[in-house]
Amino acid sequence: TAKEIARIIGSRCGREPSENTILDDLRALSENPPFGMEIEPASKGDKRGFRCVRRLISSDEAAVLVNLVRTCKYLSPNQRDSLSAKLMEAVPLDKQDEVVEAVYVDERQTSSSIDVFQAANTASKAIKGKRSLSFKYASKRMNGTVSECEISEEDPVALIYSFGHYYLETLPSGGKGSKQKPQFRRLDHMKDVRIAGRMRNRPRIEELSRSVVRETSEKMDMFGDGVCRTLFLKVEGSHAKYVYDAFGYDTKFEHIDEALAIGYVCLRIQLSPTFFR
Repeated sequence: TAKEIARIIGSRCGREPSENTILDDLRALSENPPFGMEIEPASKGDKRGFRCVRRLISSDEAAVLVNLVRTCKYLSPNQRDSLSAKLMEAVPLDKQDEVVEAVYVDERQTSSSIDVFQAANTASKAIKGKRSLSFKYASKRMNGTVSECEISEEDPVALIYSFGHYYLETLPSGGKGSKQKPQFRRLDHMKDVRIAGRMRNRPRIEELSRSVVRETSEKMDMFGDGVCRTLFLKVEGSHAKYVYDAFGYDTKFEHIDEALAIGYVCLRIQLSPTFFR
């Protein structure tokens, strides 16, 4: 009823509107329904009043979305808080205790200049349209500088989310019958992603897409053994990018020998059989 709605608004906002105000707002909403919602006014003699007969998302779905947003490392803390607050407005008070209160998000620093979701959207369009991609692939060096390699054309196979990161499996465009090996590109390394020409090796792409689930679990997943150790690692310059990928862009190398192209880093980690990915 309008009285109940006024009470709920008052409990949330600190000020309870009048019942007439609620009824006026409901009439306006039924005449100009917001996106994804349909409000049905009461017919003559119907005592049930206004009813919401269709909504964009249910309260249970909104609670799920809040939990997902709160654990997304590719959104900033402010973006997570803002989106979660908006979604919480769709969750009834009696269901808000089903939403996870606080989540620690593993925010090992990644490149702040790359839009992961823009890269994912472009890759998805290319997969759907059977097109290849061109992009710049960024790698951070041991001394902190970033190199960018121009990739002129690779055929996308599938988008993958594994161990907290987005990947794109690709096949370098060598043409039909090519023996090129598939690549697993981290989306937070891909800059200026653009749709290029048509896929050159569609039969091989279709073959790879059928095995992507098995390949992902074999090559990417990583598990700790439960014991955190302090390791002092000697790293070759060409492998520094893998250390940054695994442990964050804020990892610091010490005692860098430019002549031998090696450096050292101290880490607190749990070991696993698949230590390097």
